[in-house]
Parts: sequence; C-alpha cells; structure tokens
Amino acid sequence: RIISALFLAETMQQANSDAEVMVLHNIDKTHRLKREVGELFDAADTSGDGLLSFEELDNLLSHQKVRAWLTELGINPNDTQMLFELLDDGDGAVDKDEFVNGVAKLKGEA
Repeated sequence: RIISALFLAETMQQANSDAEVMVLHNIDKTHRLKREVGELFDAADTSGDGLLSFEELDNLLSHQKVRAWLTELGINPNDTQMLFELLDDGDGAVDKDEFVNGVAKLKGEA
C-alpha cells in the first residue's frame, strides 16, 4: 500500500507539473499570436491613424499570405464585410485592440 500511495503521489505531482507546463505554453502562444496580429494591424494601417477602415481591411485581405494565415487560424477571410462587422465595436473603424483581441477571440472560437 505504501508503494502504491507513493506511486500515486508521484503520478499526481507529475500530472500537475504537466498541466502547468501546458498552461504556460498556451499563454506564450496567445502572447505570440497577439504580437503577430498587432504587427499585421500596424502594416495594414496605411493611413497611420491607429484605425483600420473597411478599405484598409479589404486591402489587407487581398494579400494571399494574410488570407492563408487567417485561414490557418480558422478565420474565414473571404467576407471582408462580415469580418469587419465582427471586429468593429460599431463606430465604423477597427482600432488595434479591437483587431488584436477580435482575431484572438475568433481564433479561439474556431
């Protein structure tokens, strides 16, 4: 019984450690994704006003690499209007936080 208890305790400790590593890995992936999406926003904001207009988003989605990347994230890049409406808070433009958090959320729902 003592050996079984020790084995069980060691197994539970290892499982907790594995879970912690997995959580830290997922947090790191989320931070990396948000950084990359933020860089994408900066490149797409051709007016430099800190906002993406529908036209800027449409231009961004015309690039095949961007379309492929969004598709890989599980986000459909084929309907600019729908994506714009999902990201926009209703003011007619998408700021960096809306874009980064919106893409991360849409990726999470995919």
